[in-house]
Amino acid sequence: MNEPKGGGAYSPAPDILSIPSPKWIKCMFESFIDSIDIGIFVLDCNGVINRVNKSLLDQYRLNTEELLGRNIFELMPDLADLGVEKRFRQIIGERKSLELTNVQRRDRFGRNIVFNIKGIPIIEDDDIVGILAVMSDITEKRALESQVAETEEYLHNLIDNANDIIYTLDLDGYITFLNKMGQQVTGYQFDPKERAHYSAYVPENTLQKNDRHFQEALAGRPQRYESTIIGSDGKIVNVLTNISTVRKDEKVVGVLGIARDITERKQMEAQLLQAGKMAAIGELAAGVAHEINNPVAIISGTAEQLLFLMNYYRERPQDMTERLAKHVETIHEQAARCKKITQGLLNFARKTETHTTIVNLPKLLEETVALVDNRALAEGKAIQMRLDHDVSTIEADPYQLEQVFLNMVNNAVDAVAENGTITLEARRKKDAVVVKVIDDGIGISEQNIKKIFDPFFTTKPPGKGTGLGLSICFGIIQSMNGTISVKSKPGAGTTFTITLPMGRNDPK
Repeated sequence: MNEPKGGGAYSPAPDILSIPSPKWIKCMFESFIDSIDIGIFVLDCNGVINRVNKSLLDQYRLNTEELLGRNIFELMPDLADLGVEKRFRQIIGERKSLELTNVQRRDRFGRNIVFNIKGIPIIEDDDIVGILAVMSDITEKRALESQVAETEEYLHNLIDNANDIIYTLDLDGYITFLNKMGQQVTGYQFDPKERAHYSAYVPENTLQKNDRHFQEALAGRPQRYESTIIGSDGKIVNVLTNISTVRKDEKVVGVLGIARDITERKQMEAQLLQAGKMAAIGELAAGVAHEINNPVAIISGTAEQLLFLMNYYRERPQDMTERLAKHVETIHEQAARCKKITQGLLNFARKTETHTTIVNLPKLLEETVALVDNRALAEGKAIQMRLDHDVSTIEADPYQLEQVFLNMVNNAVDAVAENGTITLEARRKKDAVVVKVIDDGIGISEQNIKKIFDPFFTTKPPGKGTGLGLSICFGIIQSMNGTISVKSKPGAGTTFTITLPMGRNDPK
């Protein structure tokens, strides 16, 4: 390797820091403002336009020639009325940046535009030589905000003027929104600053049920159920409620509820229920008379024998305790039988209000069959029961449920001929119980089966049926969160299937 001449040490030349020329700085500045996606223009102290960037020209469909060298306030005289010229003079006088927001004007094409404009003083050698104006077009943003506001107002009016009660609850059950109908019904004047709990407007005896549905909804399972609330006058209001989860950022924050006042409907249902009961009682009267006739005849005959024995032993004194006791026991048994029959009929006719409780289903089915069995036997028809051992309790109104099964069995007895058979089956299916009423009778046509649950529809001859029975049964089962369906073919019998949720206290 050759050494440098002269034997001196090698040292690299120092880097030279190049200082940008004014021309280069100007090019950089112009390139920069042309690349920005907002409108920028430069004015001298008299308002003459010296520079306009590409974004401003594109936004308002302008060209450089029609702007450069012209006074902006002569070009757009309305800017004075909008306060822009006043701010321009203020920037010059106070030597500080100022901003004007939400400026609205029409451009040369007649379009309404909205913009924010900020003026920044350009200072050279401690003197103001012009203003850099930054213009942000917010027309689309304001239009979108206006649409959002209109939509919000529309939805607010829609919700507030709805005929249903619409409300939201937080995770703890406190009311976070209640529409006008809800306030009108409950008498609660909703105030977001106050924390009112929904339980204050629910009868105490339904709190547990409502809380159960509330927790289910929070768990992501929408709920539909009938309940009651306390009205502004203290009266109970029946409502059909739908509640579902409210989420924010994919997180559950509460529930949305829509409750419909069904008080009038419930009153009409109660009237229909009572009408159906009266119709059923009329149909049962002949059967009950037949059932009571036999024990009454036995009581009457036994009483005659007692009188005879008393007269006989009065003339021939001896111990008659054993024979008398036997006859008295017979009278007692038959009187108890009459009492049971009449009590069952009275209970059936008397009960109108809904009262949900834990019902022993096998016992209820047996008691229902007992009311109809003698009538069926008298007509040469048989009723048999097949109940699975794991069928025990359900949560229901026992009187309404008895009316359903009594109506079903009575219809089945009417449908079968002499020597026909009616079968009651009950089995458990997961958390529900399935009851089937099966007959080998005449069946139902496809045309009639579509209308079988319609009010006042009946295939029975005049005077034999009201057409209310199955319609009422359908409503009762629905109110218990159950289902009822029918399968039938003419000449091949009919099967009614009722599915009901098991009682919460049912043993697993």
